[in-house]
Amino acid sequence: MKKILKTKNLILKEITARDILEITTLIKEDNKELSLWTTIPFPITKKKVVEFYKETRKKKNETIYIITNKATKESMGVIHPTKKAINNSIGIGYWIGLDFRNKGYMTEAVKSVIKEAFKDKTVQRIEITASEKNIPSQIVIKKSGLKYEGTLRNAAYNGFRQYGNLKMYSIIREDVEEKTK
Repeated sequence: MKKILKTKNLILKEITARDILEITTLIKEDNKELSLWTTIPFPITKKKVVEFYKETRKKKNETIYIITNKATKESMGVIHPTKKAINNSIGIGYWIGLDFRNKGYMTEAVKSVIKEAFKDKTVQRIEITASEKNIPSQIVIKKSGLKYEGTLRNAAYNGFRQYGNLKMYSIIREDVEEKTK
């Protein structure tokens, strides 16, 4: 059964092959920008998108959610938690289409994924990295309750095949449990 998360404004559901065309269209609208901050290659092709999502869907430790607006049913972007069993942590990657930025949707999606992730009692840590120059993503991360840990030098490799620095943020189980007391 496909996993679905619901928030006030969003539905996050596991991506299917039927979603690929919508995702490709969203990426193409803003490929140059997205490729600066992600590993999404520039220029994007449907074939590249299909290959990426096909490979990722095979992995047991990863879930890719398509983010959909509850009211309009529009696909807006993707959020991608990956469990790292070796240290009981989850890394989250995401992107959102140009028309849906700066409206709080990604913060809402990230908070939902964090809440869902900590339902697994083995998960101790959630981490998100952002390019040092990607200020909007850093704002989402901070609003989602993660704390800055440091900068990883030349740890980012983007869709233009360029290296850059990554800022590391995390939230741990203790942080969440303290808030609920």
